[in-house]
Amino acid sequence: MNKIKMAFVFICCFCSFLMPAFAYNYNGFELSNDINNALTQNRITENKPTVEIKTLKANTPVIIRNINTIDTDNFSDGNTLQFATVNDIRDENGNIIIAANSPVMAKITCEKKGIMGKSAKLYISDFHTLAVDGSIVPLRESISIVPNDKKILSIALGVGVFPAFLLMKGDNAQLAANSIKTVYTNNEVVIK
Repeated sequence: MNKIKMAFVFICCFCSFLMPAFAYNYNGFELSNDINNALTQNRITENKPTVEIKTLKANTPVIIRNINTIDTDNFSDGNTLQFATVNDIRDENGNIIIAANSPVMAKITCEKKGIMGKSAKLYISDFHTLAVDGSIVPLRESISIVPNDKKILSIALGVGVFPAFLLMKGDNAQLAANSIKTVYTNNEVVIK
């Protein structure tokens, strides 16, 4: 019996020497409070999702192209036009904020061509696109297309040669399909 007691004492001393992290509890062995707290904190940190905030600075250039030919004969005041981004727009860390081929919408304001050589005028503004998280990104720039008027020619020919030249119409304003334009982010874009 003495040998069993001595073996038991030896095992207890040996275990307490090699495993100081364990403490005896009435429910069995459990980790000491310091190690238990450290592991619990570690688990909480590991399970917590990290949210990376990505920021695109204001005035970042965005290259766009128009999808269709824009002509004052085919569009009227207030219509929405569709463009697309040419390439990925990235923040300083290389994260994509606006993906290539993202739709870019804009509003058109136009004046139709008229008599006496008055040419049509086309103004495109109010650009906006979508970030990769679906948020709206306002863009700043406007496009003006104003062909040369034929007003002086119309008046000169109408008065000097033949009055019917006063009825001469000006040219249409037109932006060919796949034309490349540069617009800029209006303000800082923050996505998660």
